[in-house]
Amino acid sequence: MRKANRLIGAGLIGLAGALSGCGERTETVDTGLEEKIVENAQPTGLEISEANQFLRAFPDEIPGIESVEKYETPGADQTIVHIRQRHYFNPDNLHIHRVINEEIESLRESIKEFEEDFPEEASEMRRAINRSIEIGRLGVREYFTEVINVQKNIFQSLIYLQKEIGLGETRVEGVHRDYEEEKLMDHINLIYAEVINKGYFTKEEAEEKEVVFLGGAAHMLWSRGMIDIKPAETKEANLKALEVFLDSNSSASEREKYSKKIREDVFLDLVDAGGERYSVVVYGALHDWRDNINEWNRDNPDNKFSLITMTPYGIEGDK
Repeated sequence: MRKANRLIGAGLIGLAGALSGCGERTETVDTGLEEKIVENAQPTGLEISEANQFLRAFPDEIPGIESVEKYETPGADQTIVHIRQRHYFNPDNLHIHRVINEEIESLRESIKEFEEDFPEEASEMRRAINRSIEIGRLGVREYFTEVINVQKNIFQSLIYLQKEIGLGETRVEGVHRDYEEEKLMDHINLIYAEVINKGYFTKEEAEEKEVVFLGGAAHMLWSRGMIDIKPAETKEANLKALEVFLDSNSSASEREKYSKKIREDVFLDLVDAGGERYSVVVYGALHDWRDNINEWNRDNPDNKFSLITMTPYGIEGDK
């Protein structure tokens, strides 16, 4: 388990501290600058804010979690806890998947043209197409299995945080202001039905592998009345990101901007508006709030953020 307290924020002044009397080394990070190690440092002339007291007391070892990394901003007013996740996606939304499906349909139509004269060749081509479809299905199935395992680990960690820090709510990627709570179970049930109907899992396999976890650990806890769910983005930002993602003509920089940067900034706005001392959010593993927080802290020196990042077992490759 890696244990690192790191400092980020506008013009970091290299002030950090470990938990009182614990004697741990504290690593300080200022994006773009050389890392410095400060032994048992305490902020000079600054009281440790409640948000940073929370950060320092936050558990370093959590069931289901491979690493906990702490990025402390001196004088921070709020602390974000980012639980990195892998999550369900609809394969039909992938551009490459849509292109392949179009090619397959085109091939099937072509086969009809010579099937009567060349029945054996037509039959072999159909078998080849079906094999290709099955290979693609196995790839998606493998990813979904990884998602299930990661979400199970997140589930463990959220239950642990309920007991250790009294966690009663979490923000969740994909949930926005206009999201109605009753739709959360519809969300879980729809995913469950889709993966079975499309042949990724049989009903027996779905039960055995607990495919319902594809709907998300936080949603599972909510369905049991164990946790409240709050928005992590706006409907507008989410729909714009999806629109750009589905547009085959969009550039990589556009996708990066709308899928990550803007949604991450929107999340900071939501947390700031909520005035929470800390906010736990379950969000994709490829998202990283360090740069966003550095920018925020530079522009809002009287209202700064610290950050804790939790990486569950199973997504090491997304670091």
